[in-house]
Amino acid sequence: MGSDADIVIWDPSVSRSLSVKSQQQKCDFNVFEGLQCRGAPWCVLSGGAVVLDEDGVSTTLLLHYCYCYYYK
Repeated sequence: MGSDADIVIWDPSVSRSLSVKSQQQKCDFNVFEGLQCRGAPWCVLSGGAVVLDEDGVSTTLLLHYCYCYYYK
């Protein structure tokens, strides 16, 4: 209770072809190159903020550091 939810709104009518040029990674190889996919995220909310919409990925992502205790 009292936590923000991460929500993805999915559009099942979208059809896309995967390609190195259309991905958000910094490499020149994609094992899924040319694969046709149906469906894509229309909007993503994380921590109460929009991080992906029709304009693309937000550059002002809210990052939180979670300290993890370890046992010796």
